Amino acid sequence: MAAVDSDVEPLQRRGFRCRLCHVTTANRPSLDAHLGGRKHQHLVELRAARKAQGLRSVFVSGFPRDVDSTQLSEYFRAFGPVASVVMDKDKGVFAIVEMGDMSAREAVLSQPQHSLGGHRLRVRPREQKEFQRPTSKSPKGAAPDSHQLAKALAEVPDVEAQMVKLVGLRELSEAERQLRSLVVALIQEVFTEFFPGCVVHPFGSSINSFDVHGCDLDLFLDLGDLEEPQSLPPASPLREDREEGDLGKALELAEALKGEKAEGAAMLELVGSILRGCVPGVYRVQTVPSARRPVVKFCHRPSGLHGDISLSNRLALHNSRFLNLCSDLDGRVRPLVYTVRCWAQGRGLSGSGPLLNNYALTLLVIYFLQTRDPPVLPTVSQLTQKAGEGEQVEVDGWDCSFPRDASGLEPSINKEPLSSLLAQFFSSISCWDLRGSLLSLREGQALPVAGGLPSNLWEGLRLGPMNLQDPFDLSHNVAANVTSRVAGRLQNCCQAAANYCRSLQYQRRSSRGRDWGLLPLVQPISPSSLLSATPIPLLPAPFTQLTAALVQVLREALGCQIVQGTKRLWSEGGGTGESPQGGTSKRFKLDGQKKNCEEGQEEQQGCAGDHGEDGVEEMVIEAGEMVQDWAVQSPRQPGELPMTPQRHLATREERQWGHAALAEQVPRGPEAAQEGSQGETGNRMLLSLVSWRCSLGHRVWQGRRRARRRLQQQTKEGGGSAGIGAEWLATEARVTQELRRLSSGEQRPEAEPILTFVVSASQADQTLTVIPLQDSQGLFPDLHHFLQVFLPQALRNLLKLR
Repeated sequence: MAAVDSDVEPLQRRGFRCRLCHVTTANRPSLDAHLGGRKHQHLVELRAARKAQGLRSVFVSGFPRDVDSTQLSEYFRAFGPVASVVMDKDKGVFAIVEMGDMSAREAVLSQPQHSLGGHRLRVRPREQKEFQRPTSKSPKGAAPDSHQLAKALAEVPDVEAQMVKLVGLRELSEAERQLRSLVVALIQEVFTEFFPGCVVHPFGSSINSFDVHGCDLDLFLDLGDLEEPQSLPPASPLREDREEGDLGKALELAEALKGEKAEGAAMLELVGSILRGCVPGVYRVQTVPSARRPVVKFCHRPSGLHGDISLSNRLALHNSRFLNLCSDLDGRVRPLVYTVRCWAQGRGLSGSGPLLNNYALTLLVIYFLQTRDPPVLPTVSQLTQKAGEGEQVEVDGWDCSFPRDASGLEPSINKEPLSSLLAQFFSSISCWDLRGSLLSLREGQALPVAGGLPSNLWEGLRLGPMNLQDPFDLSHNVAANVTSRVAGRLQNCCQAAANYCRSLQYQRRSSRGRDWGLLPLVQPISPSSLLSATPIPLLPAPFTQLTAALVQVLREALGCQIVQGTKRLWSEGGGTGESPQGGTSKRFKLDGQKKNCEEGQEEQQGCAGDHGEDGVEEMVIEAGEMVQDWAVQSPRQPGELPMTPQRHLATREERQWGHAALAEQVPRGPEAAQEGSQGETGNRMLLSLVSWRCSLGHRVWQGRRRARRRLQQQTKEGGGSAGIGAEWLATEARVTQELRRLSSGEQRPEAEPILTFVVSASQADQTLTVIPLQDSQGLFPDLHHFLQVFLPQALRNLLKLR
């Protein structure tokens, strides 16, 4: 295959992805069509223009606040033409001056000193930043990006103020709410022409007080007792200026259904036809009859809104009103829900498929508030008992009775601050038994499911790795789609967040200008960091055999340069596993040479490790350190690839997440593995953790299957076999050698690794965690996906397990 464009990366399972446009194509012809298309070419030209602007620009600071862009332009015009001057809008303390050509810029930079109005100017070349494609503007509003969010939250004095500020940044503006009301009124007017007396009710995020910019417009079309659609009146203005085909289809369906009870797919098609043919500005209408609640999806071009209409979802209307009541009952509910949602989104825990949706996350927060001592919110059963006349409602056989007005209910006596509630939320979720219990908002407690489900309460309820019961439809587990991996990652992320909330960095503003409070929690982390929190399950085999086999697979089968650590036990009650700060320390014993610290050098720079009693150096990572710091400081073994510290320093977010991912391996209950250890009697051993730092010099995972087939074909011709055990290991080693030979034409120094990562095996839950250290080419996601499939099968072959 010809060399692909630098903006394109080949995907592991075929296809290509354009990094510039964020577009994925299935094959090479589709990729070529995209690269030659208008969108890609426009972004290429825009990037080139911005790069040229950056090369002609200088960064200027040190001028008084009363200096404007005109004065700066006049000063720099003495060196050549000035194209533009962009001032800092917020504080006016710096400016970007774009010169007309490169010679003018060089003239500016060649002068050693600049002064304006008696003040010395600091002038330096403009920093070249990575190109960011422009975002499309939409009238439906947009949430602030990570930079805007960090800037806004850093300005407030404490965590509670940050949480309140977050609500203001993410909630709908008054103009956006009015726009939604106008769209609902338009749809109501149109459907009244077909179904006199019908009511279009908005529900979901638009009315439950937890709205965010860009949220969908969810509508419930309440037909009441209507069973027959009505044809349009002859003089109806809706007949004018409509596409005759779409409107005719709607009328034909209406006449066909007249006289019969209209339900099911036919009624759904009729609603879709009315939307398509009669509502101005509506497009992309799609009926989804196979959904749990059949809906018609649509888009409204003038408002930029996406929405759906359901015909049989009255329960959702009462769910939305219940959430709104909870929000009115206590002012801490909204900030807590918004913060948890933002945190979950940044860690890849919320969304579609096997992830938690926003409704489930909101119910999780409400259940947590119900279980505080004293409770912040009442249970659904308590609210049902306080429902007055006219508030007794039953929908589809479920009791949906509760007060509509929060003013008549007593406020909570719980006065915990928001910062404490958030920390306790993370701590609580991390130790709940999500699989073995049912979190019931109606009862406000976790109901055990081990003894079976009472049919009178939970008939039809589908249990899974996480069980969260709907407040009214007791047969609905709102987290039934969540997989074991996501549930485990949720608790791991909560444990890491709870650990962070115990630090001074969370509790007060940093005097050194570092991110503090909510910032490390709500800022999104990189895809590589998300994968770091995804454990790879190990086989049910003795842990010592697994770790020995892992070393063979990594070193011999994949050709990794590796620093091996020995098993280290964690103790409970003051053993060597406890750090002075109260957190958990990680100690890695490095086999081989001791680190020689010259006299005076240790005092100035520090020595990377301490020497243990057995003469083997121990590398210690305390709770306040990052795993990347260990990678930089750890000594090299003979033949190990040299490491440059600057090359291995990850971003601040990745360092925090890398440490948190290892910290998540700490067991959370008595079910963790226990082991004895000489010299540590009296302490209960909870966990054994083994870690290695690995470096790869070639993409030994790319094209591996093809190379293996070629070698196996040669082996068959020679009368051999791939086999298992030692034979399998020898075959994989030859595959790696072949891949390294094929990639030797990259003209890259052999001593420089393309990827460095830490592999940690946990005995407590028999899982493997992989964390990137150096990944300048963005290769870690491909490697992680490969290891998820390769390692379990490799261990099975090496250990001869069937």
